[in-house]
Amino acid sequence: MKPLAVLLWVVAAAMLPLAGCGGARNPPIAAAQTMEEKLTRIGSLYLHYSGDKEQAPGSAQDLRLIQEHAADLTPVDAGEIVVIWGVKIRDDPQSGRLILGYEKDAPKSGGLVLMADGQVKQMSAAQFAAAPKAKR
Repeated sequence: MKPLAVLLWVVAAAMLPLAGCGGARNPPIAAAQTMEEKLTRIGSLYLHYSGDKEQAPGSAQDLRLIQEHAADLTPVDAGEIVVIWGVKIRDDPQSGRLILGYEKDAPKSGGLVLMADGQVKQMSAAQFAAAPKAKR
């Protein structure tokens, strides 16, 4: 094989890992998140707002005041997640028993729920019906 041909093969082989398969390299964060991650993030924002403002958020609009996190509310806006607004979160060991948010189909089909202490749990429809919901 001629030296030029060898050089071309070496260069081509070295560049091979750099070749991509096309498409988006970084998909939107919201698209890559699981429902558990979405609920966890919304719970974190809710608790953060409650601690900073010393009051409960009355709506998703209140959480939008934390501008850099507005995209995290897309599942709420889209109706994928239901949030019980206006619940004052306290440092109470019982808060882990109270439902603060949930997948829209959780009441009839079961699904993931956000507890008032920020945990996310899987519940059947029967468990959801029996669990206490956070109240304003």
